[in-house]
Amino acid sequence: MKRAGVERKGALWYVRSSEVIVVFSLQKSQYAASFYWNVGFCLTTVDGGHERYPRPNDAHIRARAEGMFAAEEQHISALLDAESDVPPEERREGLCHFISERVLPFCADASTVDALREMVASGPLAHLPIWSDEARDVLDPL
Repeated sequence: MKRAGVERKGALWYVRSSEVIVVFSLQKSQYAASFYWNVGFCLTTVDGGHERYPRPNDAHIRARAEGMFAAEEQHISALLDAESDVPPEERREGLCHFISERVLPFCADASTVDALREMVASGPLAHLPIWSDEARDVLDPL
């Protein structure tokens, strides 16, 4: 993933541009043997900029990856569920495919404030809250 511009620090992964930092983490469910894939979009020019390694809960826009790709939500959830009938090798291949074919292109598409603004207005991020007044003013100026 390093070749694709993904940087790992501890249990977090980052994709950076000059305007947006996308941060990912896996979160173990406390109720089942499954995981959630948290995604955060941090605007680098808002709220005084972000630290180099923000956490998903510090992001201006927060989501679960499986919810951002509604058409694939059930499949992604099954891949993240250790109790599902998905064989381990198929799980690994499925997650690698999802990352390379869906997540990384999505990050590239969301690498500018203008692109995020469009995604918030009428795209895959339209249903998500914006967690800072300054970011809301930038992304939803109406």
